[in-house]
Amino acid sequence: MRAGATAGNLKTIVEETGVKVFGASSEHFGTTVDLVASPSVLRLVAFDCTTELDGHRDSVAAAKARLSEAGSDVVLNVLPVVAERDSALPAAPLDTADPADADPLAMLSYTSGSTGTPKGATHSERVSLELWREFMPGRENRALVLGFQPSRHVVGQSVTASALGCGGTVHLLGKSDLSAVLA
Repeated sequence: MRAGATAGNLKTIVEETGVKVFGASSEHFGTTVDLVASPSVLRLVAFDCTTELDGHRDSVAAAKARLSEAGSDVVLNVLPVVAERDSALPAAPLDTADPADADPLAMLSYTSGSTGTPKGATHSERVSLELWREFMPGRENRALVLGFQPSRHVVGQSVTASALGCGGTVHLLGKSDLSAVLA
């Protein structure tokens, strides 16, 4: 989701989509904790935290306290803990689409809302697969992409997916402040 969107717009998206698991940067916990109060949300995963750093532990503890104060049942975990715990689970099925559907729904993205309220845009499997193919015509070499994580725009998603699709490397930055990287 767009970090600059209003809390009201983000809450509408969470409620419309019935999000079950919400991933967020600890940088945005202030807004995120309010968003996950939606009845559909079961889990919040902090993707840029580790239990080994004091600042991260403090940030997670503060978010857990806010969830508790709000009477929320949302479970908050950090990505490394989730990955380790879930590594013993059986692999999820790769394709759960109805075989009778020639081009099933594969992705839902939201517009920026530049004309008012953000609107959901659905993408079929065929369109989504195009994201993994050459996004930039004529590019034959492996790509190297530097991007802010997570990319919220379909163009950013396309560049990332096509770089990975052609065997390239993608470096995702976990912070929105790029000044240190670009200095």
